[in-house]
Amino acid sequence: MTVKISKPAVNLREELNELKKPTGLAGEAMLRAETPQEQQSLIGVGRRNLIINGDFDVWQRGTSFSANAYTADRWISSLGTVTKDGAALKHVSTTTDPYLLYKLEDVGNKLAGNKAVLSFYLKTSGSDNRLQYVTFSGANYYHSQMSQLPSELEGYTHWVCPVEITTETTDQIRIVIELHNVSGHTSWLRKVQLELGSVATPFEHRSYGEELALCQRYYTETNFNVQGYQGSSNYASENIHWQQTMRATPTVTRLSGSTSNVSSTSTQNSTVNGCRIEIQATNAGRAYHFGGLVKADAEL
Repeated sequence: MTVKISKPAVNLREELNELKKPTGLAGEAMLRAETPQEQQSLIGVGRRNLIINGDFDVWQRGTSFSANAYTADRWISSLGTVTKDGAALKHVSTTTDPYLLYKLEDVGNKLAGNKAVLSFYLKTSGSDNRLQYVTFSGANYYHSQMSQLPSELEGYTHWVCPVEITTETTDQIRIVIELHNVSGHTSWLRKVQLELGSVATPFEHRSYGEELALCQRYYTETNFNVQGYQGSSNYASENIHWQQTMRATPTVTRLSGSTSNVSSTSTQNSTVNGCRIEIQATNAGRAYHFGGLVKADAEL
């Protein structure tokens, strides 16, 4: 006995078209993206780099420094000289065991109980391209290993340091990058990134304006100008507003400026948003003036 089974004709092209899922404009853009960095930007994964000024774009204090001082914004140098050299921080050691220090704020909320990874690019003078070590100082923090990756920038070696993070008991962590311990040795540092996870992703670029605003939460400089006439009053004042709301009430210091016929000056009502500069005249019947540049420092 023969049994015949009939099936409706299938249009293969139509079936394949029905299986296609529409990608839309965003999906097409993801497919066209050539790097993970472009894809991360398209899907809006948020800010990854916990380091502020990791590529040394912002230098509010100047571009040349000696030992034991803040240099590029948020970075402290010890035992050497630091200068801005193009897109890098250049460090020349003057004795053994120099280091660069970064203080990370609010560590408990950002890192406690998570894995993280620190990555950066380092170039050194001569044929000796090596690092002393990287340390994370603070309660219950340590780095598990240091690995060196192939160079990805001309002359620079990419270093990656996984970090195991346990219970947080302090409000900040100190990241110390210690350089080669030979006097006169020169190093160039770029693209420092600390991020959650166990894989170092491409360096996250932020605009200069955004990076500057982040730095000004810790340190800022601004001009002021107070003037009056002693004939009507021997007292004058001016309110100064910081460019950004600062991390804490800052220490305010005058850096430079001009003074005429001034008996005394004082800083009043300093807050995270600004302060008031007050002056008193020396002699009657004369104009008086006090102006210049002040710094507001709220560093960790």
